[in-house]
Amino acid sequence: MKNGARAARLALLVALAAGAAFGQLQLFTFDGVRETAAPALFDAGSAAAGDSLEIRFRVRNQGTSSASLTILSVAGAGFALTARPTLPYALIPGAFVEFRVGFSLPGVGTSSAVVTANSASTMVRATSIVVAEVAQVISGTRVVVPNGATIDLGRIERGQSSAQQMFLHNPGSSPLQVALLSTTGEGFSSTFGPFTLPAGAWQEFAVSFFPTRTGDFTGSLKVDQRTFVLRGLGFDPPLPRPSVFIDSGQVKSGEQHQVSLRFGAPSPVSGAGTLQMFFDSAISTASGDPAVQFVKTSTRSASFTVVAGESQARFGTDSSAVFQTGTTAGALRFQISITGQGVANDLVLPVAPAPILLDTISPTRRIDALDLKLSGFDNTYSAGSATFTFFDSAGRAIDPGAIKADFTSDFKTYFASSGVGSAFQMRVSFPVSGDSSQVASVEAELINAVGATRTQRIAFP
Repeated sequence: MKNGARAARLALLVALAAGAAFGQLQLFTFDGVRETAAPALFDAGSAAAGDSLEIRFRVRNQGTSSASLTILSVAGAGFALTARPTLPYALIPGAFVEFRVGFSLPGVGTSSAVVTANSASTMVRATSIVVAEVAQVISGTRVVVPNGATIDLGRIERGQSSAQQMFLHNPGSSPLQVALLSTTGEGFSSTFGPFTLPAGAWQEFAVSFFPTRTGDFTGSLKVDQRTFVLRGLGFDPPLPRPSVFIDSGQVKSGEQHQVSLRFGAPSPVSGAGTLQMFFDSAISTASGDPAVQFVKTSTRSASFTVVAGESQARFGTDSSAVFQTGTTAGALRFQISITGQGVANDLVLPVAPAPILLDTISPTRRIDALDLKLSGFDNTYSAGSATFTFFDSAGRAIDPGAIKADFTSDFKTYFASSGVGSAFQMRVSFPVSGDSSQVASVEAELINAVGATRTQRIAFP
């Protein structure tokens, strides 16, 4: 019997302790800076019909022992928990946990709700009111912008400005006082004083964007209780349109020339880009020519810069870039690409088919033979027949006169595998019966699809 009474007293003590812990938790409101004990009735203010209002609460353990939050609820039209901890939630002495209550009504009116945390509770009240709607004009149509949404004012050249056409709308059945319309943030502006908007009326206004630098801009548009995000992008003005200039109006194979870039007006900004060479071969069996390149880079690409206020591009420290035309008939194309702007301009230079060009001719005399070493290029890849005529010291042709030869097959095989364009070097040997010293000179003629190339009379050493 005594043991039973003692157990009952222990159960009562446990119940009393639990009740004390339950009462240790108190409700507070929190505005982001200050924490205030929740009153019996808390007026959360107003929100536009259809918009949402969020109220921040804290549950704090004011006791000297740990306590557990086991009950957290809100009951009332238009109110709901929008953020809450997972229950049960243990709180040591002095600790707190935050939760949030949202309010939204589709129509106009005032509503109340009871917020409960364990045994602590408070009544919260909020009002749904009519406020001016904000509409953005998109493709000629007024589109209502939801509260908190982003209004994009687009990409605007630095130093220029644009104005976004906007409207305010009174959706109510009675006049509406618009007390505040303002913008914040670098580059954004809109001035519109307090005014009365008649029932159902639309009022036009504008938000201006004036970027003074490049990059992203963010700000806000505030219309009474509503706030909208403003966004825009400032970018540098483009470089003027450049043109390609060559030091000669016509180019041929086997040449070097200078190319320069000039702008139609002084550039408002500094910039950079790339001048690229492309080659379209006129020879079906020769798709490329490695000799077509810029001399300084040994590639078909040359970087350039332009300084603000200047109208001439620079390749490093030079005002022009030297390029080689290669040894193949076709067309050279120069294309300008400006960083951030893409392809700006190009120029096409034809490289016409030409007779064989001989760079060097080296004669050699041996006891029983005469040798000729010839180097040059054939930009048509069609070299074939050749004629050689030898002369004595008196200038008379030596029998048998003109000696003909056909190298068509040899050139075709060589060009198919050379990989160096049409440049070639050939050696032709002529056996001599008798005294080779009687041969004083030689003339040579090489023929391709365009015509014949005849050498001057070349003396043997």
